[in-house]
Amino acid sequence: MGRIDIKYLRPIEFGDEVWAYTRCSRLGVKSYDLENIIAIRRDGQDLIAARAIVTMVSFDINTKKSKPIDQIIIDKVNEFEIEKPIQS
Repeated sequence: MGRIDIKYLRPIEFGDEVWAYTRCSRLGVKSYDLENIIAIRRDGQDLIAARAIVTMVSFDINTKKSKPIDQIIIDKVNEFEIEKPIQS
């Protein structure tokens, strides 16, 4: 994990239904972004409680350095996502 940028919009309270949505919004050479939304259902209304962007870095544990994202991961992301991530 290279970075987390989160914006808290409202508290989650006991009894709220909580939903988490995640998608890959960007695929780079050595990193990718996961866009996250935490939503709650309160009094029949869907409300966003938090938004986050998490930058994940492909890492080689033997060399202790970043490395290009494995092609199998890129293929799986592109296969799964309805809206294709931005390639950078």
